Amino acid sequence: MRWPFPLPGAEPAAGPPDQATAPPEIGFTFRLFHQLAGPDCSSNVLFSPCSVMLCLAMVYDGATGETRSGMQKALELSGLDSAGLARVITRLRSALEADAAGVQLRISNSLWGNPRLPVRPEFAARAREVYGAEVCEIDFAAADAVDRVNAWVREKTAAMIPRMVDHLDPLTLMVALNAIYFKGLWKLPFERSLTEDRPFTTGSGQEKTLPRMRRRGRFRYYEPPGVQAVVLPYQGSRIAMYVLLPARKSSLRKLRDQLNADRWQIWTDQFALRLGSVHLPRFRINSEAQLRTALADLGMERAFDRQRAEFGGIREAPPPVWIDQVLHRALVDVNEEGTEAAAATITFLRATSLRPQSPEAEFEMIVDRPFLFLIRDEVSGNILFLGSVADPSA
Repeated sequence: MRWPFPLPGAEPAAGPPDQATAPPEIGFTFRLFHQLAGPDCSSNVLFSPCSVMLCLAMVYDGATGETRSGMQKALELSGLDSAGLARVITRLRSALEADAAGVQLRISNSLWGNPRLPVRPEFAARAREVYGAEVCEIDFAAADAVDRVNAWVREKTAAMIPRMVDHLDPLTLMVALNAIYFKGLWKLPFERSLTEDRPFTTGSGQEKTLPRMRRRGRFRYYEPPGVQAVVLPYQGSRIAMYVLLPARKSSLRKLRDQLNADRWQIWTDQFALRLGSVHLPRFRINSEAQLRTALADLGMERAFDRQRAEFGGIREAPPPVWIDQVLHRALVDVNEEGTEAAAATITFLRATSLRPQSPEAEFEMIVDRPFLFLIRDEVSGNILFLGSVADPSA
């Protein structure tokens, strides 16, 4: 069977795209980040672009007509033929192979369907085949429905996200879920004996005294104008955290404004081994975001319109089918030993019915003000988590 499979009313697959400097999933990552972050630099922002894109891509597989075109635009998939789209999904899922000593990484997908409003069998089959999704039937009106969905998320995130939803609408047609769990020990840990309380100026200008970790050694390091950036690898070196710190004469807002997919692709090739010291606060961020507005602003507003949404690849109308909500939760905990992080994305569909070089000088990077971080799969380039830290203790 061709993939994407032929859908009634779907436009023909386009030819291969022009040469691009960044893959579509990286483009989506930074566009969504700018939507979520907005102009406010006083609050923390955290999300897993990998989780969001995988969850939405499952639903995109069933979109038709202008709804499909809008989702293509939002997800940076426009111009991809079936082979190109398959490569995107393969890259997104390739991090599944990253488990090694000192690193755990699990990415899980599932579809939960209402047995009274069955979806197309080929849609469910494709979810299993391409996304490795579990496909389950569930009565959304049942007393145990919320507990079943929350139990799945809790299991897949090692209980870091114990509860995803508080209620489920009985008229829900389908729920698409993605969960990602990461736990990594630093390749070279920070020594706890060197951690000491030091000042940190938050995004709102408040000075707080927080535990600051410290480590000296050789790091992959890059210093573009107005920024210090360092790579902290986890054991096995496949997964790494990138920490980006704006210069004192600059600001977090300027850093966020200049960071896009193309610039990120250029920067990742410029890191070189340098001797230096890194001072980084411990931090723990817990984030919850409703993504409907951000995704609509990226171009997929039609998918949320109950009168105009087209999801003929999921189920023939009537009844009309549309995306009601996209909820994302993420948590990250960074300390001397390493990092533990989890994220989950749930999409509700409703129906009306039922490089290295010799170092020249030693650097010092003191993270005592707002910064950005990314957790990245160095093989595929996937960005597993992206955060803007205004207050490490919030």
